[in-house]
Amino acid sequence: MNTFVTTIKPLVGEHYRAAFEASHPVCCICSSPKTQVIVTPMSWLHISSDPFINVICNAACGKAECDTKVRQNVQFLMTEMSNTDPSAAGAGSQDVVGEIMPCRVCKTIQNTFKCSRCRTAFYCGKEHQKLDWPLHKAGCRAIAQAGQA
Repeated sequence: MNTFVTTIKPLVGEHYRAAFEASHPVCCICSSPKTQVIVTPMSWLHISSDPFINVICNAACGKAECDTKVRQNVQFLMTEMSNTDPSAAGAGSQDVVGEIMPCRVCKTIQNTFKCSRCRTAFYCGKEHQKLDWPLHKAGCRAIAQAGQA
């Protein structure tokens, strides 16, 4: 998984701006203006007859609750895709999926990490995480509490 994500991140980074510009202008959850595109690659490289990588891009507004719902929808879609692929059944291989999300502050996708509390906000470093904390704090707390329920 780490090798796949490390390999595909530069490719996604190279095309992130194009994906942002080509995606729907509003959040796919709440219809607010988009501020980011949630990019999720999925590997089908285990299908030896016709290997491919599917990259799912969803416009999002940056609100933590919308980001979470987009991720849940993508996970559901990927599960459905995995369950309907007859060549994947019994293959003994597991699909490789990883999120590639931009930093909430500078929008870079290089070496981003999730907020350890809510797991929905991404940052390129501790400095940007601290800088964004006043904006992220309320949503982070609510999402973390909802996840514990």
